[in-house]
Amino acid sequence: MSIPSTRTVLKAGAIIRDAEPRVIQQTAALFLVSRCGELWRVFDSPVPGSAVRSMPSPTTEHPHRVFLALARRTEMRVHRFVDGASRDIDAATVQRQLDEAIEIESHRIVRCA
Repeated sequence: MSIPSTRTVLKAGAIIRDAEPRVIQQTAALFLVSRCGELWRVFDSPVPGSAVRSMPSPTTEHPHRVFLALARRTEMRVHRFVDGASRDIDAATVQRQLDEAIEIESHRIVRCA
């Protein structure tokens, strides 16, 4: 099985816009094509805004899931896990985490229309 390149992932984000979120998993990266058709790189992190990031995992102990918009490199959203929250990396769960995430700069909730 071949792993798609980042360029292929970017093209996929531009094509997939059918309101169904999708996860694209590479060897060391996880991407979400949101239900709005936006492409997000997803990380788990111990601290929002930290350079310490790892590939998302259902077994992570990091308290934050970080979303970086690939089309707008300055946009970052952070989801904080509460006790007992799912850390799964299926498309529906990651989309819900993105929906609940706050924009790290303004700390306001940003939702897809």
